[in-house]
Amino acid sequence: ADTGKYTKDMFDRESTVGLKGNFGAVRFGRALAAMDNGIGGFSVGERVAAVDNYSSSARHSNSMFYDYSNSGFTVGGNVSTKGGAAGNDNEGAADSKVGYGLYAKYDANNFGLGAAYQRDGDGGKEWGVGASYTFAPVTVGASYADHRDADKYKTRNINAYVSGDVTANDTVYAQYNRVKAGDEKAQNKYALGYMHSLSKRTSVYAETARTKRAG
Repeated sequence: ADTGKYTKDMFDRESTVGLKGNFGAVRFGRALAAMDNGIGGFSVGERVAAVDNYSSSARHSNSMFYDYSNSGFTVGGNVSTKGGAAGNDNEGAADSKVGYGLYAKYDANNFGLGAAYQRDGDGGKEWGVGASYTFAPVTVGASYADHRDADKYKTRNINAYVSGDVTANDTVYAQYNRVKAGDEKAQNKYALGYMHSLSKRTSVYAETARTKRAG
């Protein structure tokens, strides 16, 4: 009941309780953490075209989250129990660590900018930045993330995309993603996609992507 590990899918997404007011929002439970809040939005795609443009755990469990927004600016952070950010497998263990993160984001006047730092409960830490600009009907964006695990194994992630609104309900997009992990050859992904919106909550899409190792 505490970690959701037995019923894995029950707590896999977001589950929080909290308060919201002029001071911002304070929540407790499981939710998206700093890296996703700061730079996760600087990518496109739904399935085969989608990418993870950072390496840290997306959601932290048994955590406190704080967010505050004003005039296009959003800042926030999260703090978890020991091991609470890394799937709860080592929660409370002597060698587990407290997970925490901070992020800041600006989204107004067709311009987006984000930055984040996160340390997961397994000792891994990551920072990243992202930016986008919309000159209707086209949006271009990019992000960079640098991750190091507890053993100092380093992963760099570079992502860039362009999307365009063909009509009010039709969007086409292209994306490039490059991941370089340690001494391994870099992995490059090229993707194209098309989406048609049937309503605010329903859409159909088609995507194709190619992934290959450099060298």
